[in-house]
Amino acid sequence: MDGPCTVAVVEHRYLVRVGLVHTLEAAGNNTVALAVASGGDLLGALRTGLAVEMVLVEMELPEMNGFAVLAQLRERHEAVRVLMMGHRPGGGPLRRAIRQGAFTVLCTDYCEADLLKAVHDVHLTGNHFSPAMRCELGLGWKPREEARRPVRRSNAIAKMKVKVKGRMLEYWKLYCTMTNPHGP
Repeated sequence: MDGPCTVAVVEHRYLVRVGLVHTLEAAGNNTVALAVASGGDLLGALRTGLAVEMVLVEMELPEMNGFAVLAQLRERHEAVRVLMMGHRPGGGPLRRAIRQGAFTVLCTDYCEADLLKAVHDVHLTGNHFSPAMRCELGLGWKPREEARRPVRRSNAIAKMKVKVKGRMLEYWKLYCTMTNPHGP
């Protein structure tokens, strides 16, 4: 996919939602077709014919959480690419999002460049490994907020029940190493 990307934003905090819309539209290659505070509003708009390529959805929404929104999108709008956002989406929530079909998971302390890179990567290739995902996959990188905490190394890929083997595993390790400016 090349060219502009049509995005919907689901974030219950007004100022964060406005900031996301501004960041996405200021980049010049994204169109925000919808920015709403709840998953129900998003799903209602999609039922009435709104067409979007990508949805940014917060995990911790008040009425219908991000995982319920993701499940509905996978069931009814499987072509839509979903980027989940969470305050600290490590461990269980991150694995759950990936198992349910999210294309990437971002920490809400991302900078504009991180957000735009994630949207761009998912739009063009369908793949983006955020810092939280790199850490969870055991690729030796720790997000900023986790940098001072000891990290217990484990086989996170097996725990996630994601079947990444052979050449694909080597590809992701190389990709994550090359796209991480701080080194492995």
